[in-house]
Amino acid sequence: MAPLALSAQRPVVLLTEAADLRASVAQVPALRAAGMDVAVVAAAGTFIGVVKDPARDAFQRLGKPITARTDDRVLARLPAHQRIGPLYLNALLEGRFDGPGAHAPMDWAGHPEGEHGHADALHRPDGPRGGFPDKLDWTCTQSYNSERMLGTVVASTFFLESNGAIDADLYTWTPTAIAATKLQVIDAWTIWSRTATLHGRNVTAIMDWYEPSGGIPVQGYEPVTHASTQDQLWIGAVMQNLGRTEPSTLLRMDGFNHDRRMQLGADQAFCGFIAYNPTAQGAPNQFTDGKVGYAYLGGPYLQILYKANGWSTEQLNRVYGHELAHIFHAFDEYTASGIANCSRSFNGRQNLNFQGPPCSGGAMCVMVDNSFAGVGSDRRWNLCAHTPYHLGWTGGLTPPVCLSPVADVVLPSGMVTLKWDRSGAPALATGQVKVIDRVTEAVVICESVGQNDSLVVSLTNGQYRW
Repeated sequence: MAPLALSAQRPVVLLTEAADLRASVAQVPALRAAGMDVAVVAAAGTFIGVVKDPARDAFQRLGKPITARTDDRVLARLPAHQRIGPLYLNALLEGRFDGPGAHAPMDWAGHPEGEHGHADALHRPDGPRGGFPDKLDWTCTQSYNSERMLGTVVASTFFLESNGAIDADLYTWTPTAIAATKLQVIDAWTIWSRTATLHGRNVTAIMDWYEPSGGIPVQGYEPVTHASTQDQLWIGAVMQNLGRTEPSTLLRMDGFNHDRRMQLGADQAFCGFIAYNPTAQGAPNQFTDGKVGYAYLGGPYLQILYKANGWSTEQLNRVYGHELAHIFHAFDEYTASGIANCSRSFNGRQNLNFQGPPCSGGAMCVMVDNSFAGVGSDRRWNLCAHTPYHLGWTGGLTPPVCLSPVADVVLPSGMVTLKWDRSGAPALATGQVKVIDRVTEAVVICESVGQNDSLVVSLTNGQYRW
């Protein structure tokens, strides 16, 4: 019945007067309450999604809905930053995402394998991961910004450009290529949002674009002339352009993602880097080590090419969509990714759809071949039974419950015992406690508590929440 429910909804773009992305994020709950499944905030006041009844008064009052193709004269009268919404809807209604090239098979096994196999999901040396999507800033560090594909997700997207200062400037993004790539990225998110809806979840991407014209993604390296393992060169330079001063590239991205998540009031955040390699100009379609796209499991970033391997640029949405799932802990399932993926697990679920032995999974999945089902606004990624667990859509823990002190109780200053109920968390699940000054909003205590259900802290006179 789920596909029938989807077909009853119409693709829509809603334009509002929200002045910036933060104001746009704040409008998402009202749009959902009015019946819109908001897939993407493409720009300030520019919402893309589906709605059952676009003529509904409650929906009409929130902004200007667009459900049909917008001609060039009308587009020219819209604010420049909002034109991307109607342009995406035009492409969707014209079937540009449903051509033969878009649906052509994609086989990761066709790539040259690197030294350690062709796995495109990277692992960082972190401890256990987790967290709850309703806690905007639940950790004691700036890491862990993309633990669940849930809620509002800041997708900071950088169009990498060389300025010739170090490498020769061989390939320069054109406005046409940037516009087409934006539509592909947006489309990947609309498919993910639709897929989430089928699983009873809401996912909205907040597109945070960084184009060469703004200067931030402009640096001295031409990425496609390097090995993918050298990406800290250009990514580190971009982070420096943003003013990040943390001691490593990963920590700079953690800090940036954390800050953007907090600045925009979103639930999750990550970075995406896209390198321009137009094969019509003789550019290679792989990095020098054979990679075409990859991401760190759980974030903080993904890296893809404009033209990946022998695949069409009409399939960039599928490359991005696959790598995007790694950001939220989904594992590779294709055989060439390596046998280790059979034994990997997250959120209590093993990656049993790995196609090679000993798992020998057989289900269709975006983590196998970037595949999706349906057409137009009915498209959704193929998922096996395990990937929804990895994404955090299924099997999540129940948040712990604060027991005491609660309800504005007055206590003498000094040693205070905080007690909570672990809400049935398994023995291996660890927790963190954060105490915040209610006047200044400063974090005064934040520490790991392991499997304990209490913590004794020292507090001076003041007002606190925890």
